[in-house]
Amino acid sequence: MNRFTSLALAAALAALTGCGGHKAKSNASTAAGSTAAPVQSNSNAPVTSGFALPEARAEHQAVVLKSGEILVIGGVDALGNPLNTTLLVRQNDVVPGPDLSEARAGHSATLLPSGQVLVAGGHSDASGATVLGTSEVFDPLASAFNAGPALNEARSGHAAVLVGSEVLLVGGTGASGAPLDSAEWNDPAGGNTRAVKGSLSVAQTGLHGALLSSGEVVVGGGIDATGAPGAVELFDPINSVFTPLTAQGRAGAAVAAVGSGTALIAGGETATGIQLGSEVTWHNGAAVAGPGLLAARRDLEAAVLPGNVFAFVGGWDGNVASDAIEVGIAPLGTGSLTAGPALSEARFGHSVSVRGTETLVVIGGWASPGNALATIEQVRITPPVSTTPPSRAPNPKPIPNPIPAPGPVIPPGAISTFPYSEDFDAGMGGWKDVTTDDFDWSTETGS
Repeated sequence: MNRFTSLALAAALAALTGCGGHKAKSNASTAAGSTAAPVQSNSNAPVTSGFALPEARAEHQAVVLKSGEILVIGGVDALGNPLNTTLLVRQNDVVPGPDLSEARAGHSATLLPSGQVLVAGGHSDASGATVLGTSEVFDPLASAFNAGPALNEARSGHAAVLVGSEVLLVGGTGASGAPLDSAEWNDPAGGNTRAVKGSLSVAQTGLHGALLSSGEVVVGGGIDATGAPGAVELFDPINSVFTPLTAQGRAGAAVAAVGSGTALIAGGETATGIQLGSEVTWHNGAAVAGPGLLAARRDLEAAVLPGNVFAFVGGWDGNVASDAIEVGIAPLGTGSLTAGPALSEARFGHSVSVRGTETLVVIGGWASPGNALATIEQVRITPPVSTTPPSRAPNPKPIPNPIPAPGPVIPPGAISTFPYSEDFDAGMGGWKDVTTDDFDWSTETGS
């Protein structure tokens, strides 16, 4: 989930409501369990689900369970108050899920190999002053949350990435209110946590992360203690080392991993407040300019679909929320991103989940400062065609024909030596190698 970290807009929200953080009023409210309209067949247009959240919600986390249901966890309500409630977004309706033990915003939620979900950290008050050092584990079989391992450090606005069976938590805001440069491993199965030896080059919060096929983790999109964009960094879990990747920080950038060892860092905001419409691609140890976004913005969401297709959804362009969707496919080559179907409602602070092979489920968020959303949109994505020719494997070696080819025509009376021959010896009662024997075919054929 993108965390809304623009200082200017946060101040505007605070002025609207008299306190810090995201503050907004709902413009939609629909009872849970309403029936959805049939999915439209037009693949070039968003599909509005026909149902909505029971109340407006933003800054939440959403995880696709193995059942196909989407678990919406915590976040803030229309007044910016953190929530302890969860929801299950099903194919045709929304139903309440089990409550968290604590209200959480700025938390992380990670699907584990077991099918359970680790919910870690966050803050429990509207001002963000009460930072949590606890975690909870959602058990889908029991439909309940159980206490998870205590964090090594309380943190909110951190990145969380599953690596093997453990979850790597990076950066965030600590209990003192300052950004953290630390990271830790959370092992829900073992019930423990441990600190990572290495640390970020710059303490930052509002981070996003993704796991590369190499096993490394890329994190970015955060801000430092001064509010300036933090560096995009690569974490090597074997050596426990963080390495900065890009000279220019990108606050509110989207981070995604696609293809073989490729990380995408899209959009964001510079230290001078310029919204970026560019993308940086990190591949095989080098950062190169990638295809540009069709609309410059920050706080956009990234989603990766099957077949190395990816999409960037919504965001904030510095003045208004964005309804833009760009779609691409890896390998990127020199191709550009293509415009996807526009959202019915522009939004940021929303969640985007992948359902099936080509559908994005966009939930909640902010339509504008002071205007939270309860709506759900299902957007069908048409995969673009890659402009990079696929690598062509060398021609396979021909498979030997198991049936021997006919031998040379031997004229009557000729003598020939074959590569390998056997003859049946009645006296021995078996076959013998006669490869080196000169054989007179005329005596055998009667010629």
